[in-house]
Amino acid sequence: MRVGTWNVAWKHPSRSAGRTMRERLLAEDPEVLCITEADAQFMGSTGHTICAEADYGYQLTGNRRKVLLWSRQPWLTHDTLGDPALPPGRFVAGRTLTSAGPLLVVGVCIPWAAAHVSTGRKDKKRWEDHLAYLDGLHTYLSKLAEPFVLMGDFNQAVPRRTAPEHVFDALERAVLAQVELFTSGDVEPCGYSIDHIAGPKGSSCSWRKGLHALGAEKEVLSDHFGIIARLRYS
Repeated sequence: MRVGTWNVAWKHPSRSAGRTMRERLLAEDPEVLCITEADAQFMGSTGHTICAEADYGYQLTGNRRKVLLWSRQPWLTHDTLGDPALPPGRFVAGRTLTSAGPLLVVGVCIPWAAAHVSTGRKDKKRWEDHLAYLDGLHTYLSKLAEPFVLMGDFNQAVPRRTAPEHVFDALERAVLAQVELFTSGDVEPCGYSIDHIAGPKGSSCSWRKGLHALGAEKEVLSDHFGIIARLRYS
């Protein structure tokens, strides 16, 4: 089955940039998508959407959500907690039917290095919220005993590029040791990504590609590029 993820940088679904990114994703014929930093109605009436909680510790603006999940088929469950240790408003998971069978889809938007340091609640040190999220995600993933796909904004490249060593080590222990990561290295034709797609041990990816973040007139659509992958589950 095909899945995809894109951080659309708060582009409104009714504006040109938002429409272009949505159309590029749908043109790849995905079954499920994870969209981060988006309006809750970003995917419109094209399928079925579930969202994280609105409050992620910053001023609420319109209908924005840090993470949402889209599926061709209706969602059977909807979880916005995951684990109590997860910082709020950055997690959503749900079960839906896919060509690979019933599947748990987990959408994440792991806090960036400066989350709540000099903005938002202003009560964190650099990377503190990121590391707290990894702790909660580790606990959540360790309890899963069913097929899943994990997607979204990890705010770290794999292999390590700019994150401090201890922060990347935390990502390895919390997440990478528990999953098959399909988006490491150079995602052609776009480069290294901090957005990722992963599955359980034993799953595989037969094909992946990046979706350019430039419009027809070379305007910047987002500061992230999109990713589409074709996954196989045993």
